[in-house]
Amino acid sequence: MHENSQETQNSTRTVTTKRYWLKTDNPQLAWWPWGILPLLGLLFLYLWGVFNTAPKIEADVQDRVKKLLTQESVNLVKVNADGQEVVVHAIGNGLDINSQKKNIKRLAQYTQCDTWAGPKKCPTNVQVKLEQASIKTPVIAKPVKAEARFHDFEFTHNGAGISLSGEVPDEKTRQQLVSFAEKKYSEVVDNLVVSKQISKPNFRNSYTKAIEILNMLEAGEANRTNGVLSISGLVSADKEQLTRSLFTANPNSTSLGKITLDVVKAVDTCNTEFKTLLEASTINFRTSSAEIDASSKPLLTRLAALAKECPGTLMVEGHTDNRGSAELNQSLSQERANAVREALIPLGIKADRLQAKGYGLDKPIADNATPAGRAKNRRIVIRIAQ
Repeated sequence: MHENSQETQNSTRTVTTKRYWLKTDNPQLAWWPWGILPLLGLLFLYLWGVFNTAPKIEADVQDRVKKLLTQESVNLVKVNADGQEVVVHAIGNGLDINSQKKNIKRLAQYTQCDTWAGPKKCPTNVQVKLEQASIKTPVIAKPVKAEARFHDFEFTHNGAGISLSGEVPDEKTRQQLVSFAEKKYSEVVDNLVVSKQISKPNFRNSYTKAIEILNMLEAGEANRTNGVLSISGLVSADKEQLTRSLFTANPNSTSLGKITLDVVKAVDTCNTEFKTLLEASTINFRTSSAEIDASSKPLLTRLAALAKECPGTLMVEGHTDNRGSAELNQSLSQERANAVREALIPLGIKADRLQAKGYGLDKPIADNATPAGRAKNRRIVIRIAQ
């Protein structure tokens, strides 16, 4: 507080005037700070709209325009929304570009959005950018001609039936092949595979020749590899020349490889020689047993050597005298026949060529009333199975 005095002197009186004023170092604003709060609120709402509400609205407009144009079969590339402006990128159909742009723009502007006042048109401004589709001349593929190839096979004749393995071009050919084999053999095993591909010529001629020749053999195999037919097997002496002639006949009908034949003795000759060997010497067993005596090994070796020269399946028969029950003799004769069969296998005779059967006392060849007769009846017979 400062004081200022002024005196005025008159003739009659003196007047003294005093003036006072207030001085502060920090003046105060009446509206601060609460008056700025509404401004901050408005700024927050503005920023919220810019960074949160506006993007959602733009995304919604963009999705609605895209959905509508897709439903109208417009070939869209992309749709961009920026505020109330929408830019549509699409591919034309090769016709009038301006007409297509106008049509797409009209459709896009018709898009409806939800507002507080109800559904309203969304975009206020639509731009259409149209890319013209390139028209390609369709390429017509030339039909590819299927290439024919060889269909190879392996047929096996085991002395009784035939097994068919390998490929055939189609189901019809397979049925024809199997039917042809069934006319020659009582048992046919079909393991053929249908390739559904064209076969090179002469496939039918090959399998026909193979089956016919195998039917003349006692046992054998026919192989066709890369279109070349080869045959190997056992043939009786009286059929050897005919078999070779059949193989080489009509050489142009199929490509031929080699024919390899092992000549075997005739069935009657083999049966006679088996009988002679077994009458001259006997396969001995331990008493009331199926165990072969070691003294019979030389005879078994000779029998195996003869079996290798003979065709077909060998039947080993067991016989007994009449001492003991029929059931016991039947069982013993079967066991002895089995024992001889098993003894011939290690000597080089294939198991599938050997069969065994016991007849017990049913087929005597001498009088069981005498020791000599009973000895003749206790025997092993080997013959070619018919």
